[in-house]
Amino acid sequence: MSAEQMLSLDGPETNPARRWYWVLVGGLISVGLGVVVIAWPGRTLLVLVVLAGVQLLVVGMFRMFFALGERSGEGTWVLFLVGVLSVVAGIFVMRRPSRTIEILVVVLGLFWVLSGLVDAYQGIRDNDPDYAFVGVAGGVITAIGGAILLFWPDVTLLVLAAVIGLTLIVSGLIQAVLSLRLRSAQVG
Repeated sequence: MSAEQMLSLDGPETNPARRWYWVLVGGLISVGLGVVVIAWPGRTLLVLVVLAGVQLLVVGMFRMFFALGERSGEGTWVLFLVGVLSVVAGIFVMRRPSRTIEILVVVLGLFWVLSGLVDAYQGIRDNDPDYAFVGVAGGVITAIGGAILLFWPDVTLLVLAAVIGLTLIVSGLIQAVLSLRLRSAQVG
């Protein structure tokens, strides 16, 4: 299969189960960014800002991609909107890293709460109990990570890095598990 066919929004590739590898890539990127944040928390605030901006940008693009590829219009506008907000937030954060340290806590916290609630909602609506659990668990964990950032904005850099890093790792692992479930749905 050519790269053009893989990225096409027409034909059989629009089935989300057939795009499981995109979910896996997004999950692995989140895990990698989380490990980097935890490994070097005190290096620089700018690195933390840029990593969070990259994560927002990548996750937002994946969400928009999936929303555009869905044939049923039910709920896809919410997924697309969350993706657009994520991309806008990511660009904003990366454009002025030295001025966004304080804003980062609010932007990332709001995104994670919103994203977590959307993921949990989609998990509840799913008829597959295995996916429902993964979607709800991932959504709740992501929303809790966002709430921690919103309710304790004055945390130290090390605590902030730990919360961000752990949230990235856990949500990335959940995305990886989801990708494998999507892959098995494609095979089955």
